[in-house]
Amino acid sequence: MNKIEYSQYYNSFADIITTKPWQTNEGGLNTHGLFFLYCVLKELKPKVVIESGIWKGVSTWLIEKTLPNTDIICIDPPALGYEKVNPNWFVYKSKTAQYSSVDFLEQTFNLTDPDEALVFFDDHQDHGPRINHCYNLGITNIILDDNYKSKAGSHVTLYCYQNLEEFKDILKCKVIYEINYNDFLLNSEYWSLEPKNTNSNMTYIKLDDK
Repeated sequence: MNKIEYSQYYNSFADIITTKPWQTNEGGLNTHGLFFLYCVLKELKPKVVIESGIWKGVSTWLIEKTLPNTDIICIDPPALGYEKVNPNWFVYKSKTAQYSSVDFLEQTFNLTDPDEALVFFDDHQDHGPRINHCYNLGITNIILDDNYKSKAGSHVTLYCYQNLEEFKDILKCKVIYEINYNDFLLNSEYWSLEPKNTNSNMTYIKLDDK
């Protein structure tokens, strides 16, 4: 998958999002981000989705609605900690997904077919070590949220590893291609679910196989 025809998924996504069990998702994915996630899920149809960073469970809900037979692993030490203090922290919590408070870099997952897995990073941690760990595990399909074109954010992004001299030797694998959702937002003529100029720094990447 090196290109997404977003228009084919717009109507079905609009139907799904009207059934969302939340009013706002402050601090989490907006509708643009959810649409990009939805499109990648529909394109790849992964057998396993690993979420590193789930916040209040909005993306988990969308994954289940989109691919009800896909296994989901939800990793988020802070959010699972917040739930202990506030039992109503999550707006959605799956009854079938596996939840873990162990950081992504400390997990091996024991996947039968890593190339049939998709990892979604929305955890505000440096992208480089996480991408390298995916590569070591044989996972080649990755979505990165908050892939800012700057090192001034909460973490070092893929863009920084690719373009800034000080980070150039950290990535130990090759990105075959990437799809940046902002390219769609800048050119879309039919988007109406949120203001068109809403920024979404989400990127899908495909890694080279070992």
